[in-house]
Amino acid sequence: MTREIHVQKFRDALSRLEERYQDYVQNKDWVPAFLVESLKESCIQRFAMCFDTAWKHMKKYLEEQLGNVDLPKR
Repeated sequence: MTREIHVQKFRDALSRLEERYQDYVQNKDWVPAFLVESLKESCIQRFAMCFDTAWKHMKKYLEEQLGNVDLPKR
């Protein structure tokens, strides 16, 4: 059973992370502290989404290449 690996999902998640990070970099010096904190939290959330997406794709790839192996749970 071959499962399709959707690289575009990872690219989209990474693109959104890059957008949020640029928002943070461009605005951190002049916006109120509570908004800077919100921008930081948004970056963290986007990073987590990228990490989860990458993990799922790596797991699918390894299962397809190596067969049914026990991979660590995330």
